[in-house]
Amino acid sequence: MDDGFLKLEFKLNTAREMDYIKALEKAVIFTDMADMAPRQIVETYDARSQIKTDIKWLKNRMLIPFMPEHVWKDVKIRAHVFLCVVGILLYNYLLYLVDEPGLSIERLAGHLDQMRLGLVYGGGASAEFMIEDMNRETAEVFSRLQLGGSIPM
Repeated sequence: MDDGFLKLEFKLNTAREMDYIKALEKAVIFTDMADMAPRQIVETYDARSQIKTDIKWLKNRMLIPFMPEHVWKDVKIRAHVFLCVVGILLYNYLLYLVDEPGLSIERLAGHLDQMRLGLVYGGGASAEFMIEDMNRETAEVFSRLQLGGSIPM
């Protein structure tokens, strides 16, 4: 103590710090897939990061809310998680169909939100289905997903 104040002194062991940093992000993978090449095994293992990203994306999202509301039974929670995973698979399948490099699930969801179908009655015998105007990027996604053929005539 110096003048009533505590004094803290420390020294950083840089060699130990570097050893610690080098050890980060290393993993030992045990597998019984002897027919797979080491590169395939590592790529399969690394694919889990995409799954982690998708699960993180579900948290605090209104698109596919991961946290079930008013559910207290395990069977309902499992069903909810199953539906969330099916939703992720559907979005990833749509990304595959669109085949646009750099398009994320978030941007795809935004484009899908902008696609609207309306039923317009013009005073004639029947009403017509109409697609609202959309920006160029959203129209491109609409076209690549071939959604025009799904509109009732």
